[in-house]
Amino acid sequence: LAALKAFAEYAGCQQIEYLSPLQMVQNIKAKKSAGREIVFLSVEQMTRLINWPNVNSVTGLRHRTVMTILYDSGCRVQELCDLRIRDINTGSNPTIRLHGKGYAILRKMHIGNERPKAVLMFVPFCGIHNKIAKTVKNWHKPL
Repeated sequence: LAALKAFAEYAGCQQIEYLSPLQMVQNIKAKKSAGREIVFLSVEQMTRLINWPNVNSVTGLRHRTVMTILYDSGCRVQELCDLRIRDINTGSNPTIRLHGKGYAILRKMHIGNERPKAVLMFVPFCGIHNKIAKTVKNWHKPL
């Protein structure tokens, strides 16, 4: 229907004498469809999904960390991709800083609960050995 309306608009500009019937085509209303029901995973299914990767391998630990951050923070995938070593604080109050759209919006997420501790397990693989990166050059390094 959208293609027909776009063509009717184009044809009306090209052939002015057919403008009246073409405007009737443009005024056709789209049929409203019923909204689909959104299906969510249960808490048990989500727990099984997060615990599925093998944490004895670096990639398995990375996968579990990514899924944990996404689930617990509700962050966008792009916010997770923009996460840098400098955005992780592993001190007494562990947090991560998430950068929103356009890097303008900043929000902190506490990672001190049980599941988000996977982030703390993954941090040593990213070059953080103390509370902050050992050298300033590593601060901008992506996870």
